[in-house]
Amino acid sequence: DLSFVFQIEDALRKIPELFYERRTPRKSPAFTGDRPILDQIKEKDKLLSYPYESINPFLNMLHEAANDKDVVSIKMTLYRVAKQSKVVEALIEAAENGKEVLVLVELKARFDEENNIGWSRLLEDAGCRVIYGLDGYKVHSKLCLITKKTDEQIEYYTQIGTGNYNEKTSRLYTDLSLMTYNVDIGLEAANVFQALAMGETIKHVDHLLVAPKCLQNKILDMIDEEIAHARAGEPAYIGLKMNSLTDKKIMEKLVEASCAGVRIDMVIRGICCLKTGIPGVSENIHVRSIVGDFLEHSRIFYFFNDASPEVYMGSADWMPRNLDRRVEILFPVEDENLKEKVIHILKLELEELRSNVVGAQLGQQAIKTSLIAGAIGLVLVGIFMIIVYALPGVVAALSLAIYTGLELVMLNAFDLTLTLPGIAGIILSIGMAVDANVIIYARIREEIAAGKSVRSAIKTGFEKAMSAIVDGNI
Repeated sequence: DLSFVFQIEDALRKIPELFYERRTPRKSPAFTGDRPILDQIKEKDKLLSYPYESINPFLNMLHEAANDKDVVSIKMTLYRVAKQSKVVEALIEAAENGKEVLVLVELKARFDEENNIGWSRLLEDAGCRVIYGLDGYKVHSKLCLITKKTDEQIEYYTQIGTGNYNEKTSRLYTDLSLMTYNVDIGLEAANVFQALAMGETIKHVDHLLVAPKCLQNKILDMIDEEIAHARAGEPAYIGLKMNSLTDKKIMEKLVEASCAGVRIDMVIRGICCLKTGIPGVSENIHVRSIVGDFLEHSRIFYFFNDASPEVYMGSADWMPRNLDRRVEILFPVEDENLKEKVIHILKLELEELRSNVVGAQLGQQAIKTSLIAGAIGLVLVGIFMIIVYALPGVVAALSLAIYTGLELVMLNAFDLTLTLPGIAGIILSIGMAVDANVIIYARIREEIAAGKSVRSAIKTGFEKAMSAIVDGNI
């Protein structure tokens, strides 16, 4: 539990220049406070943009559903929730009021396993049906389905988003949350939950894109459509925003689109394995990364489609782990006003308002500065591991030092040139090793707390940590 780190933030609050100006999410103009949330969603699809708009309408929707006599069920996937979760409180309230509450809690959510286990027990105690993940897959989708039965019909209210059901991160991450009364989406959401309850994955969809079997192929088809438009001499465009791009099939298809004349603009915050600007290969692909006050977390996928735009959003990055080893959902934005709003958000992030040239350090001085920074970072990481994990931390720190030493020996033995990207790669690999250590020790501690011997706890801890380490780094 690293929550003690936030005490440092509290101690430094006396130095205002160290912090960004505090911002408070505004009330969403899409909702009025004098009418039930569900009634407003029934009239028109609603979109919340975090952290600029408050998460309260979504929380109010859950509490409203928990107390609505016509609501028969609430179904939801939970990946990361807040320590004091109002979302979970609303689900417990619904179960206590006699609603059917089905919750899939992902126990492989890295660093949130203990928190998720605690909430799962409370949900079960309240009468909720809890599903603990899916064998062989991590459920990363953000899906909530409220089913209401009136005298006339069965109604589906679906919420799908790009970010977690977490009140804290909704003030720190940029995410988008769609709430819709669309019957087709509601029925497919119901099918998703039915499959999850049976331990299965979705094999066919018409509206939602659901990994691992019905997402990548649909994306490739939409890229192919843009390629066909370009080859026919028609305008063709793809605008994308995501955290990472590493999937080989999709990257090859994007290169094919570029060669066909499709302009592709991408906002990618993290890893991008596609090299752009290569003449005759990727010269029509442009990538930028936005690093600002908030963590850019939303995923937007915009296809021009011969002036009939198709816009999808959701939880999936274009990485093998998301497309092949996770249950992810991308959803269409079908309301024309909301579609224009999402396209506007994407275009705004692609628009260059001002350009500054920042001089870079070059040559030997840059290498020396980077090596010093890396050494300081390694020492601080070692101190951190020792303070948090005591004797196991000492072992981890020594292992990291040996690992770093071996890397430097290999570089010297093969007479390899140490460049700035090379130094960054070494530092990144050290970070990945520390990340793995933290996960393993957390699992070992859980096993010891459960009464297992140290030897058995170490063996089981390594086994349980492996899937999270692989999923987080590959």
